[in-house]
Amino acid sequence: MATVVLTTGGTIASRRRGDATLVAVDAAAEVVANAGVVEPDVRVEEFCRIGSYALTLPLLAALAERVRQLCAEPGVEGIVVTHGTDTMEESAYLTDLGHTRRTAVVFTGAQLSADHPRADGPANLRDAVLLAKNPEVARLGVLIAMAGRAYAAAEATKAHSTALDPWGAAGTMPLAVVSEGRVIVARRPDPTPVPIVIPPERAARRVDLVKLAVGVDGELVRAAVAGGAEALVVEAFGLGNAPRDVTAAIGEAVAAGVPVAVVTRCGAGPAAGVYGDGGGADLERAGALMLSGFTGQRARILLAVALAAADSRSTALELVRTRMSLRPHGRTGSEVDHEEN
Repeated sequence: MATVVLTTGGTIASRRRGDATLVAVDAAAEVVANAGVVEPDVRVEEFCRIGSYALTLPLLAALAERVRQLCAEPGVEGIVVTHGTDTMEESAYLTDLGHTRRTAVVFTGAQLSADHPRADGPANLRDAVLLAKNPEVARLGVLIAMAGRAYAAAEATKAHSTALDPWGAAGTMPLAVVSEGRVIVARRPDPTPVPIVIPPERAARRVDLVKLAVGVDGELVRAAVAGGAEALVVEAFGLGNAPRDVTAAIGEAVAAGVPVAVVTRCGAGPAAGVYGDGGGADLERAGALMLSGFTGQRARILLAVALAAADSRSTALELVRTRMSLRPHGRTGSEVDHEEN
């Protein structure tokens, strides 16, 4: 059985240039060699070599498709994707939407560059390989693993720009941890949802993200629709509230056939129709879809994938509604030992 390390660049592959800026330069073999991963059953493949801030939706979809292809290969027990942390949560979530949970898939990266004296990438990669080799991990869905903790791709959000474990947003708890060469499964997610697989060539769907702040009016929403957005995600206040002009603009967008999803800008918690005078209750009456438990960036990925997979916008919204109830809160799991090779 083989474990595949699929590299995309990011900080784990980055080194300083003459002008002291960091650039992803290490090839796949170098990334693996730096981590001291020398097992004969580890295959190495380079997908791309860029900072994750430069990725696009078509590239994310192509990466997810490559992971899906590798999962279907006989003899592949697990896949590790090295990736920049800036947009890792979006790549991992898009990959998770099409994942069958028959093969372990673990995303990892680094906060310190490959030439940093305390580089964290090598240890993260070694832990990710341990996770990918563990038979229990496949059933956890796609994971993001750094600093010995593995989080569900459907939950993890980067909450700190420099912390070595940046994924602790909004009380997110790991599904598994790696300690002293052992994989310990702490929680188990809900049953496997129906995968949503999209061809990469259909992934360039424009879904705009609008974040509300005090004094913002509806012009950003109107500009997004005028600019060709196929759907919108609005990060609203609190439980999902907005000023009256924003609510009016959202109603105009829905009437024009542009789906609008509303999430809370708090980063966690529900969005619900509780308040009037432009609040969540009025947003619901205007036709907005209230999404609970989603960040803006994850809701955007879900809408883009649903639009690419569906034959109509109404069908796309049904796909979104189906996923709304499948949050991986999980159940307490059992401890699983895995000896180091």
